[in-house]
Amino acid sequence: MSPRRRRIVAALAGAVLGVVVAVALSGCNPLPAGPPSTETTLAVLRPTTPTAATTGTSGRPPATTTTPTVCDATLWQHVYHPARLKIIRPCLTVTGTITHIAREADGDTHIRLAPDPADRWTLQPANVTGQHGDLVLEPVCERPPTQADAKPACAGYRSPVVVPPVGAHVQVSGSYVYDLGHGRWAEIHPVTSIEARP
Repeated sequence: MSPRRRRIVAALAGAVLGVVVAVALSGCNPLPAGPPSTETTLAVLRPTTPTAATTGTSGRPPATTTTPTVCDATLWQHVYHPARLKIIRPCLTVTGTITHIAREADGDTHIRLAPDPADRWTLQPANVTGQHGDLVLEPVCERPPTQADAKPACAGYRSPVVVPPVGAHVQVSGSYVYDLGHGRWAEIHPVTSIEARP
């Protein structure tokens, strides 16, 4: 075989090997079905990192608090004006102690939660200045709203979430969001579940 033919055969063999490797790797690490199309999807892929002032010693939120299987995404159809909330994590579970409960005109219950130390990274500066340093929790449509623009979102729906009393230590799951209308304080809104914990 001539040197020129040997070079051609070697080049073809290298190209075939590259294709085989690429196919093998794609089988082990499949790509998503389609490109991300919403801010929610992008937030999952690139979650916002809280500032150093609101995080623990590591400066990063613990990955173990994200539990995507426990949140009910259909609750978003009962959030009035959902564009006022920026989704940071579609589902998050945190623990802490309830410090305050208020009934709102929009039918939601506004709860303040003092997060346990491991979950204090969830707090933003506006939580300190506007919510006494607490995380806001909002189970939606806890009662019929009296606020006119909130009535359509709650039509035919009442939340099954039972809110424990002030002082209860609880575990809460729901969407972790920033409320854009209130200085971007952080909330779990809508809340999927609240469970008492020792």
